[in-house]
Amino acid sequence: MTDDEAVWAELRREFAARVRATLAEVGRELAAIAAGTKADYARIEALMHREAGAGAVFGFDDVSIRARAVEQLVQDLGDDTSAAALARLRHAIQPLEAIADGC
Repeated sequence: MTDDEAVWAELRREFAARVRATLAEVGRELAAIAAGTKADYARIEALMHREAGAGAVFGFDDVSIRARAVEQLVQDLGDDTSAAALARLRHAIQPLEAIADGC
């Protein structure tokens, strides 16, 4: 493995760990919304916006595209925190989990 390949592999591992940490935080936010202790998706939207941008900057287009899709869904859901809305959001996040686990 060349030095560049080693650096790239380490960057992928670090980025995947960051995405997994973000998704854990999103999971906590969703649990709070489901429990009624949080009333909106603002934090989730901000987290997904951050990951979409970071993915684009560091060349992780798959993360960027999926995070942007989740961000858009959050915007589309508006104030809808019903069980169906939360299920749609959880479903939309699953590809990001798979990407992070595959890095």
